Amino acid sequence: MTTQSQNSQNQDSSGNPFFRQLFSTYDESIPFEQIKTEHFLPALIHGIELARKNIEAVKTQTAEPNFENTILALECASEAVEIVQTVYFNLFSAEASEALQALAKDISPLAASFVSEITLDPVLFQKIKSIYDRRENLNLNSEQLRLIDKIYKDFCRNGALLSASEKEKVREIDQQIAVLGPQFSENV
Repeated sequence: MTTQSQNSQNQDSSGNPFFRQLFSTYDESIPFEQIKTEHFLPALIHGIELARKNIEAVKTQTAEPNFENTILALECASEAVEIVQTVYFNLFSAEASEALQALAKDISPLAASFVSEITLDPVLFQKIKSIYDRRENLNLNSEQLRLIDKIYKDFCRNGALLSASEKEKVREIDQQIAVLGPQFSENV
């Protein structure tokens, strides 16, 4: 048995539904009735760890960047993070329990830091930019071209073209927003 499968089994035995590869519900829908507030933070941390490994693999691969090894790999790299965040923020806005509100003080800054880490990474952006610059010559379909365009623009809008000092300011602003956003929601 591999270490990864052992880790998955150990985490799954904790009862945290986010640690399962697939949800064992009809159409693999989110099992809201099984999710407890204490599941979110460990699941998000675990998802970020997995995503960092996936993103590191994209950054360090030596083949010429292309749609599959960069764009598609990046798009799939943080699926676990996206699931946890989607469920959390939907419940946060729909239920707004005190426990979910309190958790926002941990979840939001962690999520914001992770997004900044990705979108402000110069190595990753260079790989994306090289594909974006060659996109018309890569024989891609319209969906693939749209995804390349979207990812490139997302990185640019989040500060990838800024200088190092400007990127640091963006990180600080993102962290402030991550703290102030939940406070605002709580006050409302």
